[in-house]
Amino acid sequence: MEKKRLLTLAIVGLFLSGCGTATPNEESSAQSEVVSESQVESSSESSVSASEPTDETASVMAYFPFEESVASTYIGEGNEYMSYAKYPQYVENNRIQFSKNNGGTQIVEVLEYVDGALIKVFERPETYFRENMLDKTSEESNTILLQEPLKVGTAW
Repeated sequence: MEKKRLLTLAIVGLFLSGCGTATPNEESSAQSEVVSESQVESSSESSVSASEPTDETASVMAYFPFEESVASTYIGEGNEYMSYAKYPQYVENNRIQFSKNNGGTQIVEVLEYVDGALIKVFERPETYFRENMLDKTSEESNTILLQEPLKVGTAW
């Protein structure tokens, strides 16, 4: 379980390091942190390498399960709003709704798993109330976050 959690953090870290408006120095710093987490994981005896997923962990859902009661906290450096807490509000079929709080705002995002891809289908900032938005979509938020096959060199 710990190995999967480290691998998930490494993948999310890679994704987040490509987001935002970081300077080149901040980007390389974030990427080196992710590499060091991967190196720590690969040093354990029976670890799963991020570059060579096994049959058990080769799917997006293995790295990003839709779990109702799992809150996550991410630590960021450089900007006061880079760190955030994220918790699921609603899960139904192949969609999950998260509420993200970065200390400056509350953001709702809806993710959908379809055809081997995890897609952000809806995002609404400044949402300080709880409402089921699983049925909402928006064109500007239709972004692929992860897509199978999960292996080094794959781009989408």
